[in-house]
Amino acid sequence: LIDDSLANGYLFDLIIIDHQMASEDGANVAVDIASTYPDYSAAIILHTAAQDSIYTELSRNHALDTVIRKPLRRGFLYQQLAILSGQSRPEEGTLRESGHEQTLSRLRERKVLLVDDNTVNRMVARAMLNKVGITPDTAVNGLNAVNLYKQHHYDLILMDLQMPVMNGFDATAAIREHERQAAHNASYIIALTANALEGSRERCLDAGMDNYLAKPFTMAELLDAISRPVLTTTTAPSQSPTTAPSQHPTTAQQEGGGRSDHHPVVSEAVFEQLQSLFGADGHAMALSSFCIDSSSKIMKLRESDGSSDEAGTVQHRIIHSLKGSSGNLGMARLHHHYLALERQLKEGGGLLSGAEIDELEVLQRLSCSEYEKKLKKSA
Repeated sequence: LIDDSLANGYLFDLIIIDHQMASEDGANVAVDIASTYPDYSAAIILHTAAQDSIYTELSRNHALDTVIRKPLRRGFLYQQLAILSGQSRPEEGTLRESGHEQTLSRLRERKVLLVDDNTVNRMVARAMLNKVGITPDTAVNGLNAVNLYKQHHYDLILMDLQMPVMNGFDATAAIREHERQAAHNASYIIALTANALEGSRERCLDAGMDNYLAKPFTMAELLDAISRPVLTTTTAPSQSPTTAPSQHPTTAQQEGGGRSDHHPVVSEAVFEQLQSLFGADGHAMALSSFCIDSSSKIMKLRESDGSSDEAGTVQHRIIHSLKGSSGNLGMARLHHHYLALERQLKEGGGLLSGAEIDELEVLQRLSCSEYEKKLKKSA
């Protein structure tokens, strides 16, 4: 086809290649295209279902412009195409180009609840919603969410999963039970989780949620998720949700990278997005909130000296929370450090030692300091 295009005087602007084909590996096809046609300017995207470690290796293939995971989603694909075409703020064009504006105008008339115990996560998600004219109510745990729901009966609920007092699964069960007893139309509930693991999506759906969005998420991914109930129906829970675990543009290609220092301290892409969402003052407030919260939580890590099971639960909860908020702020190096620590705790690697907590605290202080310098430069 490329030979034909050259012979007939037209060029492809984009080539999307499946990774695992019957006769060939798509990554090798991309290399062959790049070496055979070095002056051919088409962008090459590899479409793959690869697991994290393989995905990271694929992302280093210099013949590829980007790698995207299956299942393919419109919002995320549009964002990647916008980046490849040189648009500096793809999320701003998403409303107009992907047809979200009409559905969002209907969502603005409906009641939305955002549930997350992490202050930074709430700030970022609320800023994204505010950007498109949606003003959500907020809850800090599942019990708070259930009580608010009983008063207001929300049309759309963005529900974090791991929270104190009552988690997102139990809160969803309580809301669904109240709907049955009161004969209310079902709210559309989207699970928000930092655990993009095999089986997580199925567990959310089995618990009565309608959809699933992995943190940290982009503006385009959030818009795609919240538009879905308007595009289908809000009178009953979806039986066939199609939104898959999302891939944050700054973390998707690094997920298998552990605590490697080659991750940037601050992701430029996320920083610019947050500047657009928050403005300078709001951005500084989000950073301050994170740095204060993370310092407090690191102190609690040092104090987690109870029984092994109890201390392990405390440490995992703290690491999980800070993993999410550091990712939302684009602190890439710190975020991947937390990913590695969380993996260590999950896989039975033992409690974090004093030396490991010291190392974490140094990186946390460096991240906050470098982020603050970047904010001052951009002011």
